[in-house]
Parts: sequence; C-alpha cells; structure tokens
Amino acid sequence: MMKLRIYIVLLSLLASCNYLDIVPDNVATIDNAFTDKFNAEKYLFSCYSYLPKIGDINQNPALLGSDEVSKALYHENQRGVLLANGYQSIVNPLFNYWNGWNGGQPMYVGIRDCNTLIERIDEVSDMTEREKKTWKAEAKFIKAYLHFYLTRMYGPIHIIRDNISINESIENLKMSRDPLDECFNYVVELLDEAIADLPEFNENSTLEHGRITSTIAAAVKAKVLVTAASPLYNGESGFQIQNNDGTLLFPSDDAAVASQKWANALVACEEAIALAEQNGHRLLQIDDFDESGNVSDSTRQKVVLGYRVTKRDDNKEVVWSHTNSIVTGLQGDAMPQYFSQLDYHSNGNYGVPLKISLMYYTKNGVPVNEDTEWQNENLNQVIPADDDHRFHLKLGKRTVKRNFNREPRFYSDLIFDGALVYGHQRTFSNDKNQNLDYIDHLQGGYTTAGYAHKYCPFGYWPHKLVSIESGEAGQFWHYTGYAFPALRLADLYLLYAEALLESNQLDESKVWIDKVRERAGLKGVDEAWQAYSVNPDKPSTKEGLREILHRERLIEMAFEGSRFWDLRRWLEAEDYCNVPVQAWNPQESTPEKYYQPQTLYYPTFTTKNYFFPIAESEITKNPNLVQNYGW
Repeated sequence: MMKLRIYIVLLSLLASCNYLDIVPDNVATIDNAFTDKFNAEKYLFSCYSYLPKIGDINQNPALLGSDEVSKALYHENQRGVLLANGYQSIVNPLFNYWNGWNGGQPMYVGIRDCNTLIERIDEVSDMTEREKKTWKAEAKFIKAYLHFYLTRMYGPIHIIRDNISINESIENLKMSRDPLDECFNYVVELLDEAIADLPEFNENSTLEHGRITSTIAAAVKAKVLVTAASPLYNGESGFQIQNNDGTLLFPSDDAAVASQKWANALVACEEAIALAEQNGHRLLQIDDFDESGNVSDSTRQKVVLGYRVTKRDDNKEVVWSHTNSIVTGLQGDAMPQYFSQLDYHSNGNYGVPLKISLMYYTKNGVPVNEDTEWQNENLNQVIPADDDHRFHLKLGKRTVKRNFNREPRFYSDLIFDGALVYGHQRTFSNDKNQNLDYIDHLQGGYTTAGYAHKYCPFGYWPHKLVSIESGEAGQFWHYTGYAFPALRLADLYLLYAEALLESNQLDESKVWIDKVRERAGLKGVDEAWQAYSVNPDKPSTKEGLREILHRERLIEMAFEGSRFWDLRRWLEAEDYCNVPVQAWNPQESTPEKYYQPQTLYYPTFTTKNYFFPIAESEITKNPNLVQNYGW
C-alpha cells in the first residue's frame, strides 16, 4: 500500500509530463500481467491496441486530411475536413498523437507498455525462451512503429528507450526533443532487433492473424528508410529548429548524406521485397477473381483491382494489415445510395473532388493533359455512352468526356454518374449481354436522397474502399469487413522504384514501376510515353521520371492514406493542397447543367502544416520542449 501511495504522489508532481504517463494507471495489475503466459499474452495484445486505427476517418488524419477525398455539407466540423481546410490549432491540436487527444492514440503510453513487456516478460515461468524472444520482438516492432508514426507527424520527438524510474528527478523528466536523424536511426535499430527474432510468417494463420512477422518488419523498415531519405526529412526542406541548449534538430542539406540515405533505403527495399515474395506475396492478377459466370474481362479486371484493398481472405498482395482497423463504416461513407432513396444502406458522403478524376491516366497510360489523342478536347462535353464502354458506363447514359477512355483503375477505384456497379448481391450473371446497375446522381436520382447527412455533391466516390461482397440484405446492407491494408506489395515496389530513381538507376526504376502498371492493364512507361505523350522523352530524365513515379504512386495508392504522407515527404503538399475543391451540381436534373463545375471551398496548406503542432499546454508545462516551425 505504501508503494501505491508513492506512485500517486509522484503522479501529482508529474503533471508537466502527462503525455509520457511515466507510471501506469493500472499499477495494481502490472505484477499480475507477468505471472503466467495467459496474462502476459493479454498484456502483449494491449500493446497491439496502440497501433493507429488507420481505417477510421476519426483517428487517421490521412483519410480526410488531404485533398483527395472530403465530406461536404453538415460534416465541416469533422477532424479531417478541418485539418484539410487549415483549421489545425495549438490549443487543442487535431489528431493529437503526442498526448492521445482529439482523435489521436496515446502513443507514448503505448511505448511505455511495450517497454514494460520487454523488461518483464522474462519473469513469466510457463513460457519457452523462444516464445519470450518472439514476444519481445513483437513489442519492439510496435515500439518502433509508434516512434516512427510520431516522427513522421512531428519531426523530432522524444526517444523513449526505457521506462523512466520513479526515482527520477522532476527536472530530468522535462525532456527535450531528440534530433531527427537519431529518431529514424533508433526506429531502424529496433526494427533490426525485431527482425532477428520474429518468424517470417505465422504458422497458424487463423489464430495468429495480425501478429507481426519479420516480413512485415522488413517492409516497414523499407518504408521508414525511404521516408527518412525524402526531402522533408533529409535536409532539403530547410527547416531548422533547435533545443534551448542549441542542439539542431533537423539535418543540414548535404547531398552526400542524402545520397547515402537513399542507398540505405534501396537495400532495405530489396531485402523486404525478397522476403515478401519468398513468403508468397504477389500482385493480384485477373485470375484471382474466380467468378464462374460469363463475366467480361473488363469487369474481372475491375474486381481484381478492387480486391487489392478489400479482398478479405488470403490477400496475397497485402503484406501487413491492421486487424484493429476492420473496415465497415468507412464502406458506408464511400458508397452512395443507388438502389432507392429510402434505402439506409450507406451514407454516401465521402466524396472525391473533380481534380482527382483527372489524376488517373487515359487508356493509353499517360496523363490526360499529355495524351496526344486528348489535346484540345473539352473534358466536360456531354456525350452518350456507346457500345465500346458498355462494361464501364450505362449504355446511352449521357456523361462527360473525362469519363470515357480512361485506364482500368479509374473505373475500379471510382464510381460516378452513369458508372456501372458490379457486385453487392445484385450482380447479373452475364454482364457481356446485360448492363449492370448504375449510379444516377442527377437530381431525382437515387444518390441524391433527401437526407442531408447522406448527401455528397462531388459526383465521384472512392469505390475502391467498398468490398463487392458487401450487399443488400432485405432493407439494409450487410458490410463484409476487411482489415485495412497498412502495406501492400505494390507499395513496396513503388518505394523500391523511388529509391532506385533517387540513386540514379532510372532504367531499373522503370522495371518496378512497370510491374504495377502491367497489373493495371497499362503499357510500360517508355512505350506509353513514346507512343502517346506530347513529351515522349520525359521518362529519360531524372526529373521527368520522378514526376511519372510520383503520379503512379498517387494513382495506385489512392484513398489508402498514402497521398497525405507522400505529398508531405516530397515537399509537394503546398502545390496540391491549396487548389480549390470542385464538384458537379446534383441539384440539376439535366446533364448539361449537372456537369458544370462548382467550387465548394478553398483549402489551406502553408509551410507550417508539414508537421503537426505540439499542444501549447505541453510547451508551457515543459520549458525544454520547443514548438514546431510556424506554430
């Protein structure tokens, strides 16, 4: 009892460092947690619970906080929408992962719990040494990932190597931030330690689903090192803040050092891909859709491209998925009502601005504005869907030219007025002879149901996030949940291509870009640009290929939260995230009036938004803690 009173007194003294949560609030049960394997495993799973819920728009800033999706009308106070529109605050920061407030997980608490397991797992008597090493390795991975997530958000952070002793002085608890390179180096150090003791795969895929493997850890290490080598973090940004003692927290702009960082990332990507492929991971292909009916190849390809995110069982492409982020509600946001205005199956208020519809390539595999066949075209001209588009658009439906002759990912990832919808328990058995159900977004159509909170004006929805197995069950829908992918093999391929490019290996970089393009039904970079681009030599220069690669990532990884972080690490967010957000006008009942772009709002992104602010209350409490640039 005396020991517990000491903890309580100490907690009252440490209010200035509450986000570190030095002493657990479950002190009385900590000792019990390591009395046997059963309780120790529960403690390990509590460590897993701190992994961010990346499939939740209320907890993942990357889903709504960028410029590729939004919620409009009656959702302007949602955290992601506020973030995208420049309403971040130091008083009560949105997605405050530093403290665990306002949509943020308490990551420093998670780090503390991981440290506790690492320190005390050896006390458990009914576990083998092999089991103890593996569980320690899992905790080290989680600890590394939480440090990485914080570093990606805030730049330099506190590194918490060990839990702080209860005998530590108050002054020593007022920690300073550690230099950025040290933060990344520590994450990699932990990942290397974890990789050495983790299994390559889980032998019991049912009972151990979601448990960390060396394959996952190697893939995350590759992403960490690519991030560390990127312009925002490698010194090119010009950011510079320093601790009160003069310690510089950002690296200087040194080309040689940056080159070595890319070299390190390249090696890590090679190792991660080799390990992933060795353990059965591959890009999904058209044969992965085993529909026995007479389904067109176009539809089969659309389904498989959707599977790369939503396939629930045995998804060979997903290297790591968050089992604490099972996606159900997000599907309802991303799926418009289209059966009946009285249906309650979805909200349909998760919309895609018009500019994203132009991000995708033409059917020739080059950007719309570069395609020789698209020069001087009126993209908003209304024309009827013809037989050539019978597997993508409702025959005879009048829609705009930008919706014709696009690449397969456009028709898989997006649905829009006139788009055919496959699956959801309403699939015709033979789409070669019958047009499928389609979206009707003009005034009077099903998708303009009269419930304000279900209304979305954009005219495009991210159908990529909706499982085709989710469908109508009576009056309501049943959502087939899936674990949101944290890292896919296509992501790794493109990270590797980026490391090769920045290491001046352009031809090899194109090999890995082309693997992703081929699966998407497109010609390789060189062939497509030579045949169809107004700038045929673009892939032959580093700057040109970098632009191509960045666009390829933005397309392939769309709506998965990657764009939010990619635009930041490339220092391109200010170019993209200040563009006015436009939509069609579903208040109109004729195509000519419906397809008139309207500006909904003007988002704001300034230099200071590259990093999240630390709550001013923490700066006030801890004079050793310096604020991020601009805040």
